[in-house]
Amino acid sequence: MAKSITGLSTSFKALKINQDVKRFGSFAEIGAGQEVARHFFKAGQASGTIAKSMSAYDMIFSDEIYGKEESGRYVCESRLSKMLDHEFELLDSRLKDSRGKESLFFSFANTVATNRNHGWVGVRFQLEPNGAPHDLILHVKTLDNTRLQQAEALGILGVNLMYGAFFHHEDPNFLIQSLSDNLSSGRVEIDLVKFKGPKFENIDNRLMCLELVKNNLTQDVVFNSKGEVSQLAEECFSKAVFLLRGEFRPITNTNIEILNKGLSQFKSDHNLSDEETLPLLEITMAHLKNEDKDNIDKKDFLDRVDVLAALGFRVMISNHNFFYEVKKSLRENTQKPIGMVIGGNHLDYFFNAVNYDHLDGKIFEASSKLFDKNVTVYIFPYKTSASCITLKSYMPDAKTAKLLSFLEESGNISELADCDDIEASTLSSEVRNMLLKGDDSWKSLVPKKVKELIEEKKLFIKI
Repeated sequence: MAKSITGLSTSFKALKINQDVKRFGSFAEIGAGQEVARHFFKAGQASGTIAKSMSAYDMIFSDEIYGKEESGRYVCESRLSKMLDHEFELLDSRLKDSRGKESLFFSFANTVATNRNHGWVGVRFQLEPNGAPHDLILHVKTLDNTRLQQAEALGILGVNLMYGAFFHHEDPNFLIQSLSDNLSSGRVEIDLVKFKGPKFENIDNRLMCLELVKNNLTQDVVFNSKGEVSQLAEECFSKAVFLLRGEFRPITNTNIEILNKGLSQFKSDHNLSDEETLPLLEITMAHLKNEDKDNIDKKDFLDRVDVLAALGFRVMISNHNFFYEVKKSLRENTQKPIGMVIGGNHLDYFFNAVNYDHLDGKIFEASSKLFDKNVTVYIFPYKTSASCITLKSYMPDAKTAKLLSFLEESGNISELADCDDIEASTLSSEVRNMLLKGDDSWKSLVPKKVKELIEEKKLFIKI
């Protein structure tokens, strides 16, 4: 059953906006009907709110109104931005003299592909008459089976977005939570949010995207090599993906060694060039939470993203507990090969059948979900002064041994290196403990650029 964090129905929200005599604006919707505007027309008193409502489904009409896209795509952030620019400028130029002193103008726009189950949704709005505009932009995945249901969900989401922008902009965290009002679980996924404008200058959109994962509005968000919010679809487009999961608190020389050896083997196995391959570092929500396992240290999170971006890495933040869940997200965005690497010390967890009791097919179902002909899991030795754990030295139980043997023979699991090929493994937590204790030994255990950033910006230290 759909729940409402605000306790308000969709129709009540639309009516409240209609009854606000200052709000006045336009709707431009492409791809899913006039589903958002429809709620305002049905709520009543819409004549005091809506200056114009339109659709431009035909590509020629759309290009004449908003201009052409260099990419040739019509469902993209660039198209949404052009729609908001055009509609808000038109509204402002035509109505500023007659009602600009008392009105708060807005323009709502969306461009959606229901056949591809995704779209861009945004609203540009004023917070004071003749004031600077502010933007709230979302990328949305529609998860319903039929186009009618998808359109219905987008209509509800659009009203939530507008209501949040108008009445909850002072509390962006609550605004994000309210986006799911009156939408039952599994109807939409929001994997990107951007706040723009003078009022939002102090808002870090990376933290806002983290809120999306935290509130289960999406299972993963991505930051590009500049540390900016992005989309998995954009970063993975036509790329083979090699994923390394870790805490990266901070990233260590061992992490870099694992990544480099893994990438080299992955590219060799699949005959890939550097340009065809995307290294992706994943941090799970469990690895972001404080010692109390509840709250997230925002500075610590941003420190990690900043350091990884400085090294040119893309970063995924996810709610994925299992690698088959990660694979599903990646496979939805690329059909190219996928590689993942895990340390030998994690083999016991990876092949522990009890961990998959929630699946009807147990560990066999988990394996079938994870592995296809283009997925390889590489095992990197975990080496200490006392021992070294590799795929060869790992001893599973009899039943699991047969599964492991099959996966090795099929090429889905592969040994990445021998113990003699690597230095002793260093855990991120060990480096952080040295750092906090003032033990300078940490400096030799991380890349030079990471050391310099930590010292310069006092990263990973509570201030």
